[in-house]
Amino acid sequence: MDDFLCCHQKAVKEIATFLASTNESELRENKTFGPLEASQRKLLAQAMLHSVHHWAQVAMLMRRAGFDAGRPQDLILTDVMA
Repeated sequence: MDDFLCCHQKAVKEIATFLASTNESELRENKTFGPLEASQRKLLAQAMLHSVHHWAQVAMLMRRAGFDAGRPQDLILTDVMA
């Protein structure tokens, strides 16, 4: 679990660093992934939503297995941001 949380915290720091150093023009730039192309803005939104999706999956599986999933991970209840 420590490795999982460490990986998550590293990703959050990298996103924060990206946000602090980017500008509107760079967010509009497209990146190509094989046959797909998406703006930096779309990639950022996908990364944020993807993380939320996985937190929900983990919490659901923990509850199904009878474990306490901890406090709710709703954005307004977490200390993820001010």
